[in-house]
Amino acid sequence: MRYLTLSPTPMTEFQAPTPRRLIPALFLVSSLIWAAPAQAQDPAPAPPVPTMAEATQLMQSGQYEASAKAFGRIVQSNRDNGAAWFNLGYSLHGLGDLDRALKIHLKAATYPQFKPIALYNVACVHSLKGDADRAFEYLDLAQQAGFVNPVQLKQDSDMDNLRNDPRFAAVLVSMGDVSAVVVEASGVRGEDANIDLGALAPERQFDFMKGKWEIWIDGGKVDGWEVKPTLNGKVWQATGANSITHLVYDASQGVWRASWISDQGHCDTLVGKLEGSEMVMHQKVLRDRP
Repeated sequence: MRYLTLSPTPMTEFQAPTPRRLIPALFLVSSLIWAAPAQAQDPAPAPPVPTMAEATQLMQSGQYEASAKAFGRIVQSNRDNGAAWFNLGYSLHGLGDLDRALKIHLKAATYPQFKPIALYNVACVHSLKGDADRAFEYLDLAQQAGFVNPVQLKQDSDMDNLRNDPRFAAVLVSMGDVSAVVVEASGVRGEDANIDLGALAPERQFDFMKGKWEIWIDGGKVDGWEVKPTLNGKVWQATGANSITHLVYDASQGVWRASWISDQGHCDTLVGKLEGSEMVMHQKVLRDRP
């Protein structure tokens, strides 16, 4: 029975916990209550996306850093906005951030309506970075895409690093600007005009003839020619006082063909191509002399 006897237990072991033990729990509750209003607040609304007109105004006023940010936010909201990509590249270009501009110019070139000038801008970046080979590569691609603006090419300071390269004049000629190489009717003989024909695509090797020429043989002037393109720009026509000559490139054979017809009944045909540094035309059918 003694094992069932309950001995009195000191009251201290059964006393309720002191208030001090409740403090951590109360502090935690009060902290949650205090933090609740801050967590429940809505985040600040994002600023509105700039309009194209607003971003363009920044760009046109020369605020390229601000316009780059504006166009950047526009393309983030609409990844298919080709005009925004194009102007973003222009803004970065104007800001001098050439590496980022190069990537954006290439992105803009994926939109057909911006491809020619975007590829031209890529050429400008490579020129500024001192990579002439890449610059001329993209100038050619820009021209193939439809960029034909010799005035801009000549005046653009981005192209200053290319001007002493013989390929620069060749590009101008291929765009139809022959002001630097055409000999006008001023007593200057055609043989004094120099251009590296080898730097031109074969089908552009007679572009330099556009304009007015004086024809000299053995020290004497014998005729004057006005040379201009005809038949969709594929044929050059040289009209003189007593003759007409037509020049056309035969891509299938890789040769130039020339026909010369005079008011005396002459009808000569010549065929040739660039040989070394000279364009050599051979007359297949001789008339009365070698």
